[in-house]
Amino acid sequence: SESVFGRDPFEPVLRDSVKEIICLQSSVHVSEIKNESQIPWEETGIWVFDSMENEDLEHAAKLLKEKKVSRIMAGCAGFASMLPEMLELEGIKTEHEMLEQNLLVVCGSVNPITRRQLEYGECCGYHRICLSAVEKLEPGYWTTQKGINTIRQFKKICDTNSCCILDSNDAGKQKETLDYAYQHHLSTEQMRCRISRTMGVIVKKMMDEGVKAVLLITGGDTLLGFMEEIEHWELKPISEISPGCVLTKIAYRNSEYHIITKSGGFGDERLLENIIKKIKKVS
Repeated sequence: SESVFGRDPFEPVLRDSVKEIICLQSSVHVSEIKNESQIPWEETGIWVFDSMENEDLEHAAKLLKEKKVSRIMAGCAGFASMLPEMLELEGIKTEHEMLEQNLLVVCGSVNPITRRQLEYGECCGYHRICLSAVEKLEPGYWTTQKGINTIRQFKKICDTNSCCILDSNDAGKQKETLDYAYQHHLSTEQMRCRISRTMGVIVKKMMDEGVKAVLLITGGDTLLGFMEEIEHWELKPISEISPGCVLTKIAYRNSEYHIITKSGGFGDERLLENIIKKIKKVS
């Protein structure tokens, strides 16, 4: 709650206890477990294991497997890495992927960590486009002739640059988007939904125009807006191309596209530069 996630304008993290968060949403009994002796083996409900190290996660996974009580689980990526052994799953060798040479960054995150990554990328010479408030929030804008022409310009820029950034943040310290929302009586939630949907519309239209690039989609709302727009609900994970950045593949209109998904709070400021290097190396 004291990190950048606590200052998120749309969904700030206001509590630090998973147990408290669940109790706000559910009447199911929650047990917080800090050591093995606190596990209520004979009780039903939700068990929250408080882990500090990987060894704690491994120990919890081992106990749940031994007692055969691992029917429904949720957790962090660290715990997910324990699942293959816990569930006795066999993996397959990662396929070699031929990746497109260009990177199209689609940013719907207002996280300051992401903004620093985009600013650094711009300093590296990557083409950055900050969408205007009208482009983000005006219903039907992208079906107008002006909107169609703008999509074609975006595609041309993407085709001729190693990295093109479509940014939903206002340029500099401007508050154009907030001013537009205020003037048009849009709530924070309405503004958020329109922006995520707009980013999905833009990416779909660029794909329809034949853009060839690896997509880096930042922000869960943006990814969801895109998938809702193309009406596809499955991503095939391939590999973790960078910590917290998962390379996936999706089928759309008889073609396959590579998409890297990333939370707004992941990565250092040189992330885009490093991903571009990895794309070219993999290719």
